[in-house]
Amino acid sequence: MAQRIYDLHPDTADSSFSLAADLNLTQLLLTLAKYETDAACQEVAPPALLGKLILYIRQHVSDKVTLAELSSHFSVSKQYITRLFRCHLNTTPTTFIHRTKLETARWLLIHSTMNVTEISDYLVFSGSHYFGRLFKKYYNVTPLRYV
Repeated sequence: MAQRIYDLHPDTADSSFSLAADLNLTQLLLTLAKYETDAACQEVAPPALLGKLILYIRQHVSDKVTLAELSSHFSVSKQYITRLFRCHLNTTPTTFIHRTKLETARWLLIHSTMNVTEISDYLVFSGSHYFGRLFKKYYNVTPLRYV
């Protein structure tokens, strides 16, 4: 298609024309991709799969849940799962998993005798430092100061 645009111009050696044609073609493709994504998000109700994904994440809060695992478990592509979360929850699956684990961590900090390291291990964070950084990012306070 880009070649057809170049062929329409009598002076194909003009690099500014080539650059402008590439830019216009890129903008057109991006606009079409956005239109397709917006159209896919116009579904009236979220699919049942989204509810199943959310329930699975909540039931497995103390396991290491990844997008790849969700994709394998539910036999759908990672891209489809990501699109479901973006369209219907305005977030990514990873962010939703983190948020779910952090909500559980917040509850555990208040209602249990577990310390920060134990909570981090229980919720399968890669380490208590990472857990602390995420907790502070979402709640603007460290887990130790939250209690």
